[in-house]
Amino acid sequence: MLKAQYRLTKTKDIERVLKRGRGTGSAKISVKLAKNKLKHSRFAFVVGIKVAKSAVKRNRIRRQMREAVRLHLDDIKQGYDVMVMARPKAVELDYQELEKEILRIFKKLKLL
Repeated sequence: MLKAQYRLTKTKDIERVLKRGRGTGSAKISVKLAKNKLKHSRFAFVVGIKVAKSAVKRNRIRRQMREAVRLHLDDIKQGYDVMVMARPKAVELDYQELEKEILRIFKKLKLL
């Protein structure tokens, strides 16, 4: 579980990332980010109902994405609000593939 300081929870912050953030993605994961004025980065994880109808599957994907980011917090650049969104093909991935996909996208965005 990510510590509270690393979580992006307020609606206005999430909307700011969606409107003003830059991002990229793949067929499985999409990432948007925007600068913040803090000394640490904050993260939000979104898995919509179109990804998986079952709440159990959606929550599993969300937990796996959260853990992949938590393990690499020291490597991630500070001062960003990051939104990680799963796409329908993310259901097919196991944890290692999901972690590799997230890290690949973070490198592409120069977050690592």
